[in-house]
Order: sequence, then structure tokens, then C-alpha cells
Amino acid sequence: MNYLLFILLPRLVFAYIPGPIVSGTATERIEYALIVTFNPPTVVNQSGSWLTFVSRAGPGDFIWTMAGFSGIPTCIMTNAQINSLNNNTAATVTSSTAVHTQVYSGGSADVTTCLTCMGPR
Repeated sequence: MNYLLFILLPRLVFAYIPGPIVSGTATERIEYALIVTFNPPTVVNQSGSWLTFVSRAGPGDFIWTMAGFSGIPTCIMTNAQINSLNNNTAATVTSSTAVHTQVYSGGSADVTTCLTCMGPR
């Protein structure tokens, strides 16, 4: 039996991982991206090239295209800025190739975030 210990430490772990975080199974993958959500947003670093910007609905509100998942993954977005830790973040996966990310701070906000998705290859 294999176990996976997965620790998310924004600004420490994500910036130094060169490829997929998990490659031990043929059926599952975990991908990450460090995103600066200004207009237009920038993917500062990611594991491979799985995430591409599609559109911006407003500050902190973005649609992305994902590649490499054969089914709908589970995604989580965390705040990567020390001065904006009170912001709420959301990642809503709409298909195996699309994710909608949002950052709220009373209203929406543009900040640096980490997006991590896990799902079938």
C-alpha cells in the first residue's frame, strides 16, 4: 500500500517543483500553478504546461483551460500573498478541461494564488 503525504505551503513548495507532483501512478495526477491574477493574469510557474488563461470576468474572476485530465479533477485555490490572507478563494471545476477561479475580499480582488488540481490521467 502506498501513501501520499501532500503538504501545501504557498511560496515555498510550489515555486520549486519542476514537473507533475505525483507521477507514481498511471491513473492519477496532481498539477499546480502559481498565478498572479492581474489583468491579464500570468501563470508564473506551473508543473508542465497544463493550464492556459481563457477569459477574465472581472477582478479576481477567471476562466482557465486545463490539459491532461481524462475526467473531472478536484481543484483547490489558496492565497499566496501574506498581505492578503483574509481573501476567500474558490476553484469551481466545470469539466475535465475547464476551471473557474475566484478571489473575494469583500469584493473581488487581484492577488497571487496557487491552484492545485488532482484527478485521473
